[in-house]
Amino acid sequence: MSSEKRKKKFYASLFLGWGYTIYLFLGMFLLIVVIWILPNSFENAGIFVKFIIIFMCGFTPLALWIALIHRGFTVVEFKNDGIYTSLFRIFRKKVILYDEVVDMTAESRFGYWLFFSTIPLSGMSYSKMVSNKHIIQVELSEKMIDVLKNTPLFPLYEQKMKGETH
Repeated sequence: MSSEKRKKKFYASLFLGWGYTIYLFLGMFLLIVVIWILPNSFENAGIFVKFIIIFMCGFTPLALWIALIHRGFTVVEFKNDGIYTSLFRIFRKKVILYDEVVDMTAESRFGYWLFFSTIPLSGMSYSKMVSNKHIIQVELSEKMIDVLKNTPLFPLYEQKMKGETH
């Protein structure tokens, strides 16, 4: 199989990425409605209420989008030598070579996730796996499994998935 056919890209989770983006747009929409469409209500509100409205409809959705966007729009690419990730091909670049992968596991949270790790994963919680810099996370799909079949990681995947009870 040629190297171009083996190179495959996946988003970590488009469902989460678009969900966070919709939440951002809804928050900004509510902020615009309150400030510009209902200006009398906003002008008559106390300083505390104005602060709460701006914080809840403006700052919170934007801060959450910035903090969590990497969970959805990270590109996970399977190349001939390893797994590469990046956010918009610019930020948060990470590489795990196939021979560095020590452990792999699947978890079910808002879909099925597959974790590739350079450290043992036994006893590690989902939240610790997501935040660990030695772990790459991708949403499990049939296309991703087809790509995994053409990598040196497939025997480890089969071994781990036979033992899973999820």
